[in-house]
Amino acid sequence: MKTGTRKRILSIGISMAMVISSLPGGKAKEVNAATQNNYVKALQEALYFYDANMCGDNVDYYSALSWRDNCHTDDEFYYFDGVIRKVVKSGFHDAGDHVKFGLPQAYTATILGLSYMENADVYKKYGLTKHMKNISSCFYKYFSDCTGILGNTVHGFCYQIGEPNLDHAYWGKPENQSSRKEQYYVTSEENPATDIVSETSAALALQYLNNPGDPYSLFLAERLFDYAKTNDKKIATDGPGEFYKSSSWEDDYCLAAALLCIAVGNTSDRDIYASEFKKYYSNCNQYSWLSWDNVSSLALKYGEKAGLIDLSSDPVANCLNNMKKECAVNDGYYCLSDWGSARYNCNMDALAFLSNDEDNAKWAFGQLDYILGDDNRSFVCGHTKYELHPHHRAASGYDNVESHGKEKQEHILVGALVGGPDRSGNFVNDANLHKYTEVALDYNAGYIFALSGAIEKLMKDNKLSAQGTIDDSILVSEYRRNLIISYKSESEIGRLSNYHENETEEPSSEEPSSEEPSEEPSSEEQSS
Repeated sequence: MKTGTRKRILSIGISMAMVISSLPGGKAKEVNAATQNNYVKALQEALYFYDANMCGDNVDYYSALSWRDNCHTDDEFYYFDGVIRKVVKSGFHDAGDHVKFGLPQAYTATILGLSYMENADVYKKYGLTKHMKNISSCFYKYFSDCTGILGNTVHGFCYQIGEPNLDHAYWGKPENQSSRKEQYYVTSEENPATDIVSETSAALALQYLNNPGDPYSLFLAERLFDYAKTNDKKIATDGPGEFYKSSSWEDDYCLAAALLCIAVGNTSDRDIYASEFKKYYSNCNQYSWLSWDNVSSLALKYGEKAGLIDLSSDPVANCLNNMKKECAVNDGYYCLSDWGSARYNCNMDALAFLSNDEDNAKWAFGQLDYILGDDNRSFVCGHTKYELHPHHRAASGYDNVESHGKEKQEHILVGALVGGPDRSGNFVNDANLHKYTEVALDYNAGYIFALSGAIEKLMKDNKLSAQGTIDDSILVSEYRRNLIISYKSESEIGRLSNYHENETEEPSSEEPSSEEPSEEPSSEEQSS
């Protein structure tokens, strides 16, 4: 029921939305930090993607989206030689599918944790802390559920739930999907999944650093690292297959060691993590693209921050520069890959702000402006009037993607970053062509890290005139009132005190023409 107060708030939100969602015209450009794009609104939106992808028996409580409900409530695994059963009623679907892949899940939690650790002032200033911590707590519960631990010893870690090919054959709501009780993957002596276990340890170390009153997250992080240290070190060989097979484990292992050094402080345990970092950090290639597959630049950065190494140059800046060199550039947009280019672009933007370099920041603002809609076409669902068709089963509302990929979807997947253009500059707005319209946990993680870095930069430069949250019910029309009102009330100060009316033009509702892709998606690329 709408009350008078709620109507007044709604009215404020509508007038604000008309102003601060407007987009400047023109192509992507390198802009100064005086931009009129509302990165705060974009960050506010972006968090809702994780509400759309929640899994388990508490979706109806934790997800802010009314069209999502409990699903996959019989997910389970066995450990200790198959003797002990553990239920896993938690976690997040990976992308537009419903598999819970281990490496991108842990990588996403790590990147979101770094976004908060590096830019906590942003979340606090604009009342976004509660939403972010709701998301991080869901990751935390999942990692805890996946850890087979007796006393102080880990005996197995469930690093994937869902068999990809079986899952991808189904197009429909996750709430209606059949049981997958036998579809789980657990570590063993032969398959220790060092990459996934280590990245999960890194994510849990950040959970502790961002929530120091929660010692169990640190306990789990340390126990998982000990498991990775004690067993043979190998990447996961069963489960990820052609979808998320990692190229290395050293980067994940060293990032976990570095973050644990920071987390434990000057204790005897620090010596263990420092020693392990120093054994393997030389295998971290700072020039490797930042992605779910490689976090070397971050491992080296936080290794230096922990006082473990002294580098002659910034690994984050070096990674960024190498990624930029390998890009095709169309209309000012830097495209690293035909598949999911916006994901890599946002990872580069996040590195740019993390490098604390003025030129890098200036470049990153221009890239974000392109993604948000400088070309009258946003690559973020619900950010402008441009209607996107993301490759997402739960949001689509239809029973197959082949026949309906270009049709209006049942739900707006608000805040979700789609794959974006290919290296030739083409973009096809078709849910069935998921190299362009894929959405995923890791896509939005880098996007959120970049946005929070952009806002932090504007805060430092005192250029916040165009920044502010809006009423959440404007962003999300299908919502759970108790959660939305909670987020809204928390962000009330940020919304009203930082809102400044600027005379801007309404964004064009005209859809740009879409060229057909120059090539079909490669069978070697990730698909879901």
